[in-house]
Amino acid sequence: MPVIAARTSKSALRERRASPRRRLCLEVQAEISPGCWTDVIIHNLSRSGFVMEAAGSPAIGTRIHLRLLNDPVAARLIWNCRAHSGCEFERPLSSPALSATLLKSRPATAAEGLPPRLHFDPQGEAAAVASAARPARMSGVGVAIAASALLWAGAAALIL
Repeated sequence: MPVIAARTSKSALRERRASPRRRLCLEVQAEISPGCWTDVIIHNLSRSGFVMEAAGSPAIGTRIHLRLLNDPVAARLIWNCRAHSGCEFERPLSSPALSATLLKSRPATAAEGLPPRLHFDPQGEAAAVASAARPARMSGVGVAIAASALLWAGAAALIL
């Protein structure tokens, strides 16, 4: 299973999720370098941060501004992996601001380029497991249906 290394800061390793993430698809503008606004796609959002997809790979620690509502919101880049970057808001979004932003977005579809799942290895490095290399896992319902079919097939073979 190929593993892709991601650059991250030590503070991101100690961080625990402060608020629940919401999957979405929202195209907004971000100021990644001073005076240069570019289009980005927000893939998930919480009161404390977000994951965005942008052209290029900004450096960890970069301060960015995001146009979510009327005023730009400041955030700091915590990690990046290919075109996806995890950012933490300098001040958590208020509940009304989060709700208003969610109303502007549309639900994410399974076909969209969502960021890979990240995990942290014992040495403290962030790594992304390539989704193409991960075998498909069956849900609990799928396992129950498959087990039932095998049992019925076995019972039918004994009867016949």
